[in-house]
Amino acid sequence: MDRNFKGIWIPKEIWLSENLSILEKILLVEIDSLEDEEKGCFASNKYFADFFKLTNGRISQIINNLNKKKYISIDYEYNGKEIEKRILRINRPPYPEVFNKLNRYLENDDRGVKFSKEGYLENAKDNNIYINNIIDNKKKNIQKEKYGEFKNVLLTEEEYEKIKDKNMEQFIDKLSIYIESKGNKYKSHYATILNWSRKEKEQKNNRPKTSREKMDEVFERFLNAKDEDEK
Repeated sequence: MDRNFKGIWIPKEIWLSENLSILEKILLVEIDSLEDEEKGCFASNKYFADFFKLTNGRISQIINNLNKKKYISIDYEYNGKEIEKRILRINRPPYPEVFNKLNRYLENDDRGVKFSKEGYLENAKDNNIYINNIIDNKKKNIQKEKYGEFKNVLLTEEEYEKIKDKNMEQFIDKLSIYIESKGNKYKSHYATILNWSRKEKEQKNNRPKTSREKMDEVFERFLNAKDEDEK
């Protein structure tokens, strides 16, 4: 997609907000940069998923969170009974908690404030920061999301993605059920999941091999020896 813009800026009230996760903040300003004042933003979940290297399901969850928190609105265009297009719009004034504070500031500013097509607030010098180095500068304030069967496993976006990459998602539900049934508290749910996964691997490696596993090993050695003979 060709985009005629100079970059993306984030108002500091959004960047420092404890009400938004790091991905919610970045997706919010990406929607803002794509939004047409009349037509809105009609980028699909697939577009955002490809852009942010996330799954369609994760993007859908983030967009729904932004909608629930009143940062965006979602409309649909229908072709008969089928949805033809989804339209995302930043709520105006955008970023609710920003303008609750900013409007008071503007009462004493003759220049006013407006949104430019470049994606930042004009005439409000202190209300924006560059997006450069955004991940490293805010690691300590990243909000944790709720996961698991009972929505009681707390993980950051980064921790959740690492668990997915290591195929350990089953431990999220296991931990969720365990917390719900036992009432245990853990300093870090992410560290607990890593520990459980490590212990399970150790137990698997230490247990006696079944007859089927032994036969598979013999067969694999036979195939490897045959390959070497043919070479």
